[in-house]
Amino acid sequence: MPAFSFDPTTGRYRDVQGKLVAQSRIRAALDKVLGEQAVEARNLTAMLADGKVTLADWQRLMMHNVKTTHLVAATIPSGGWANMTQSDFGWAGQRIRTQYNYLRGFAADIASGKQALTPSALARAELYARAGRATHRAGERRKALARGEEQEKNVLGAADHCAGCLKEASRGWVALRTLSAPGTRECRVNCHCYLIYRAKPTRQAA
Repeated sequence: MPAFSFDPTTGRYRDVQGKLVAQSRIRAALDKVLGEQAVEARNLTAMLADGKVTLADWQRLMMHNVKTTHLVAATIPSGGWANMTQSDFGWAGQRIRTQYNYLRGFAADIASGKQALTPSALARAELYARAGRATHRAGERRKALARGEEQEKNVLGAADHCAGCLKEASRGWVALRTLSAPGTRECRVNCHCYLIYRAKPTRQAA
């Protein structure tokens, strides 16, 4: 992203003029990266199908793809690489290790023949990049909690919505960590929903 500054007290970026950067712009930048990573994952799997890489090399390259994807997703709510703490890297590492476990299962399915190297394998590979969106949303919630935010609200993204997303959006403002996290509902990694946060309003403001 451009040379934005980051305010950890609000979790918002500002441009060089000091103006707030629209959150939609931040999410669009992330989606661009995820799209590029998805194409790479798909191409790697096509190379495996064509015999251009071994299964071991494919798995190693896919692990690098996964690590890059989720680290980028985790850095955005933290304000960029320079603002990442050891705690942030540790949290991201846990999510990356979970994806590695899934990837090992994928490789085992290919080795056993359970997963044929057909277009379904290419589509499955893309999911590892798409999963970065859930890491970003979880990172935003984690930082909102650290800032002392008290309430959250689901906002529907620009996509077809599963029943779970529609249900969570209908609940309006609720206590933080009440809603199911984007990426864990029926639409899984295809979820484009996001949560917004605020301190609990006073009776007058409500």
